[in-house]
Amino acid sequence: MDFVNQRVSENAATPFTTVMARVAAAEMAVLDLLARVPWLTVTQLAAEIELDQWVVRWAVIRLGTQRLIERRGGPDTDAWRITWRGKAFLKQIARDLEPRGRT
Repeated sequence: MDFVNQRVSENAATPFTTVMARVAAAEMAVLDLLARVPWLTVTQLAAEIELDQWVVRWAVIRLGTQRLIERRGGPDTDAWRITWRGKAFLKQIARDLEPRGRT
């Protein structure tokens, strides 16, 4: 069992794992921010969240693929807003984090 724990801790320090952890954190921050302020660009999101633009862009691409956010129409626009799916996702997370009484 020690070997398994050692391998898990070694894998946790890989650059890919570190990057994906940053992207996952950016995804949640982007959803939270877009729930409060619609139509923000990646530059504005990155400045507000205080993360690198490439991390925020990767998060935006992943959220857009999942249809949790959507892009404003037009080829040259980079503004995003949360969709009803994104709002429902945030509500579900909030419900899951609520403390439950003992039954």
